[in-house]
Formats: sequence, structure tokens, C-alpha cells
Amino acid sequence: MKLFKKPLDRNKSLLLAGLLAAIAIGLMGLYVAVISPKLVVPAETYTKAVKLYETGDFKEAALKLETIKDYSDAETFAKRAWRMAGESAFNAGNIEEAVACYARSDANASELRRVDEAFLSLAEQNFKKGDISRGEIYLGCVQDAEAHSDRINGIRLDAAKRLLNGREGLFDDFMPVRIRIGTAEDLLASCGEEYRSEAARLLYENGEDLLTVYETDGAYASFAAAKRMCPRENTATLIAMINDAWNKAGDRAMNEGNYSAARRCYAMVGSLPNPEYGDENDSERYNRAVALCDEGDFFGALAVLETLEEDYEDSARLIQWIRSAIQRMPAAGARGLYALRFPDGMVEAFGNDAPFTETIGGVYTAVGFEPFILIVNANGEVLSFGESGVGRIDVSGWTDIIQVACGGSHAVGLRSNGTVVSTGFNMYGQCETSYFQHVISIAAGENTTYVVTDEGKVYAIGDNSSGQCEVSDWSDIVSVSAGLDYAVGLRSDGTLVACGNNSSFQCEVDNWNNIVQVSCGANHTVGLHGDGTLIASGNNSFGQCEVSGLTGVAAVSCGDGYTLVVFSDGTVRVIGSFDAGAAD
Repeated sequence: MKLFKKPLDRNKSLLLAGLLAAIAIGLMGLYVAVISPKLVVPAETYTKAVKLYETGDFKEAALKLETIKDYSDAETFAKRAWRMAGESAFNAGNIEEAVACYARSDANASELRRVDEAFLSLAEQNFKKGDISRGEIYLGCVQDAEAHSDRINGIRLDAAKRLLNGREGLFDDFMPVRIRIGTAEDLLASCGEEYRSEAARLLYENGEDLLTVYETDGAYASFAAAKRMCPRENTATLIAMINDAWNKAGDRAMNEGNYSAARRCYAMVGSLPNPEYGDENDSERYNRAVALCDEGDFFGALAVLETLEEDYEDSARLIQWIRSAIQRMPAAGARGLYALRFPDGMVEAFGNDAPFTETIGGVYTAVGFEPFILIVNANGEVLSFGESGVGRIDVSGWTDIIQVACGGSHAVGLRSNGTVVSTGFNMYGQCETSYFQHVISIAAGENTTYVVTDEGKVYAIGDNSSGQCEVSDWSDIVSVSAGLDYAVGLRSDGTLVACGNNSSFQCEVDNWNNIVQVSCGANHTVGLHGDGTLIASGNNSFGQCEVSGLTGVAAVSCGDGYTLVVFSDGTVRVIGSFDAGAAD
């Protein structure tokens, strides 16, 4: 038996060694799988975060702590680190980063004041750069607006002053004076009732400044805005001051031999009716309105006519004619390009893609979804500007034209005899217009052409991939407006009908009524009610449909991502993003 004792002991030793090795491996696995990630790694990360925090690298410390939220007080420590990161960024002037850090710090009431301060600073920076839309967004983020009302009003007031003073860098070169005044008025109106007297004073003084260079359209717009902002008890005094300013400007122009400017200034005296004197002689006001029309000042004439009795003389007919003329004023189209035909008959182009910088006389204008412009002059000839690809601006032979329409890469013209001419890209047959007759109005989509006949029928040719040419059952139509791949028709009773792409609900116009003008952008539709308000539907990626609160609107035209609005006092505003295209 002793012969077998040693081998058995050796086997026991081997078995014991194997068991110990298995236990060691298990413990190592336990360490790797459980102990290290639960205790060792978090502890090391926490230690690194503490060192980062102590050296002032609060943001990196917070990021590391957020990876081990369940370890010790890491979650609370992370919020404190984010708060300190926000303070550091704020003190360094990096306000946007400060806001982001504060938002992750789970700040208490006291610390939220710093968040509001950050938003206010961001708003102030953007207002000073001229980005008023973004500035207003940041002001809207202030949580305790009431506590910061003085600061908020001060920011808006300062921006309005900068707009009115025309300080360099606050607005783009293409921004007309009317838009600057309208934007300043919006800012001032947002300041609250207690600022109305100050707002009226600023706008009045701006009108006076504009009269020093005989900028009568701008002065009228500024005076009209001042009247709207003025407390009613001070309106009579303000009207007297405005009339005095017009008279003095007229006298100065006469002394300088500038008779044209003198006539414009004298004609504006009394153009803003004083509500305290509503019983002024209707005959005098009517004659003044007719004189203003003869001078080409449709806005001044309209303001006077609207104070008359509804049935006085032929005031109703004259008002309708003026409104129709004003509706032809705005022409929106491509990204970064629109045109305005002012009451004096001059056309200006605005935007980074503007193909001309001077003013050009014209009776009708249109802008394409690509950057090109057509202008009909008084002789019925057509002037063309912009990108000339695929022959879309080859209009030199067109004569006797009364209306033009621009698509994406083609152009259409309506002759006074009711026939139609066209040029440009014709892949879909959108330029096969020679057989049309008795046409009273035209429109163009990206690759489609629409004509309205004297019987109220509509015919469409071109691309029909989205059903945008399905107009055969339309009737009693007075005009059509076309988007990229859809169209809307205006009936004589003020209702609408639509066809084509409705992916953004741009064709949801069936329930609209009392519409006097409709306009289609790339993918959004805006209608003008008879009472001067607007309604919109469709793509709103850039806020181009946010027009429901506007009043006193006289004309509207929709482009790619923006809405161009003309008010009855002559001011012009762009709603949406002028330099960005509409989302598909």
C-alpha cells in the first residue's frame, strides 16, 4: 500500500492547484466585469474630474462626471461643474456656450437669472449685428421677461434707433427705407404702451430727417408709423407738426429750385387725416386724393380716400383702381431676389442676386424662381435681366406686351390683343403658347404655363407630374398664381381653387373667402382679404406663413422661402428668410 501513496498525493496537489487557478481566474473575471467598472474605473474617472475641476477646466470635468452619474456624488458634482463652466464661458464672452452649460446645470432660481442674462446678452449682440429675427428669438427665451422688461425694451429701442439712423452694418444694403421703418415700428410697438410717445417722437424725427433729402416716400411711411404709435390724446398735435414739416420742406425745395420735390411735399400736406377733424369737407379731400393720384402717390391718395363717405363721387371705383395698381407693386421670386415697382413708376431690384442696381421705368414686372427679372415698359416692350440660361430672357422681339410671368427657366408675355408669347426651357411644352387667344391674365410655375381667358376659363400646359395642370373644371377665374408645382385660382366671388403638389398643405385654400389677391411662393400660399388682413398655408420652415397678425396690407407677393408684404401706408416688409430657399 505504501507503494501507491506518493502518486495520490501528487494528484491531490495538481487538483488543488487547478482549483486555485480557477478561483483566481474567476476573481479576475469578477474584477474585470463587476468591480473595475463599478468601483475602480469610476473612482479613476472621478479623480480625473476633480483634477480638471481644480484646474478650471469645468466643461471637461462635467463631461467626465456625466459618464459616472451613479458613482458617489458625481451627478451633483457634474451639475456644479456645468454651472461653473457656464460662468466661465459667460465671463469670457462666449454667451452661446454659457447658455448651453447653464441649461445642463439644473440651475436653481438664482442661477436661472444668469441664464436669462445670457439670453439677453445674445439678443443684444444679434440686434447690434442687425439679425433682428434671431435677436427676438433669444428675447423669447428669457424666462422672467417681466423682471427684465426694462432691459428688453431698451434693447429693442436701441435697435429701432439704429435702424432709423441707418447705422452701418445693421441692415443689408438691399433693405429699402420702407422696410427699415416697418421693422423699427414693429420693435417700438413691442416695447409696450409706456413707450408709445417716445416711439412716435423717434419716427416723426426720422421723417423730418428724410425730408432733408426729399425722400418723400420714406418720410410719409415714417410719419404714418408715428401716427399709429402716437397716443390718441397727442394725435392732433402730431398731425399739425407733420403738416408743418411737409410745408417747410416744400418751401425749402422751392427756394432751391427743386420744383418736383416741392410739389411732392406740398401734395402730402393733410395726407394723414386728423381724427379730431373728421367733418373736414369731403370735396376738398377728394380733390386732394385725385391730385395725389396724378402725382403718382397712390398710398397718399388711398389714405385720403378712405376717410370719405363710401359712396362719395366715384371714390369706391378710384379706391379699387388704386388698390389694383398697388397690388402690382411687389414681385417676389427666387432666393435672394425680389423687385418693387414704386408709385412713381420706377422699378428697383433687391437682393444679393439683383441683376441691376439703378431704377428702371416700368408698368409691370415679374421675377422668376431662378434669378431673372422681366420689366414691361410704357411702350409695351420687355426688358430682361439676370441669368440667361436656356434662352429665358430672350425677349427682344416681344412687342405690345401688357403682362409678363416668369417660371423656373421660361418666360411668358401677354399681348394687348389677348395672345401669348413665350421663350426659354420647353422640355415639357410649357412654351407652346402661340395658339392661345382671348387671354386676360397669365402665370408661370417652374415648368408650367397658365392662361386665364375672358370667359373665366383656365388652360395649363407643361409639366403635370404633380397634377398642377388639372384646371379644366375651373370656372369664373379672374387670376391665377403658380408655385413650383402647384397653382391657385382666384374666383370673382373671392373664393379659391387649387391643384398640384399639396405635400406642405399649400393647396389647402378651399375654405378661404373674401380674397382680393392670392400669391404662391415655392411651396406656400398667401391670400389678401378685403379688410387688409392675410391668411397663409403651406411650408413654414422660415416663418414665411406667419402673417396672420398683420393688418393694413395692400399687396402681397410670395417668393422662395419668404413673403413680400406692402402696407397701405407704403411700407414694405419681408416675412421669412430672404436669403434662404424654401424646404422641399
